[in-house]
Amino acid sequence: MRIMFLSIAVLLAGCTTPEYQAQRSACESIWLAKMPPRYEEVVRTDYHYIEIPSGKSVCVTKTSEDGSVHKICEESTQEIPIPHTRTVTVDSREIARGAQIEICVHNACLKRYGDPRCRPL
Repeated sequence: MRIMFLSIAVLLAGCTTPEYQAQRSACESIWLAKMPPRYEEVVRTDYHYIEIPSGKSVCVTKTSEDGSVHKICEESTQEIPIPHTRTVTVDSREIARGAQIEICVHNACLKRYGDPRCRPL
């Protein structure tokens, strides 16, 4: 989850104005103080997949240049999920804080620049 937010933030930062980035930084400081991280350990179920034979074969008939016919068969497989649990540390306030930061940036940019993305006119 954290990686997804960081990836989105990096992508957005790449196509934003310096004014937007400055306002976002200011809003992040405000909301980190108002809503500091609350780290909790939670148990999650993850899956890894293994391939097993499906019991079916896929066959293809090919004719070579000399006219001989060859049948080539491959055993098909299927992926099955194997569940496993793990304990991860998460910030239970991350999503709510992120929403507040976005609202803060939107409102501040709209007020200052007349545009929710801080694009000067």
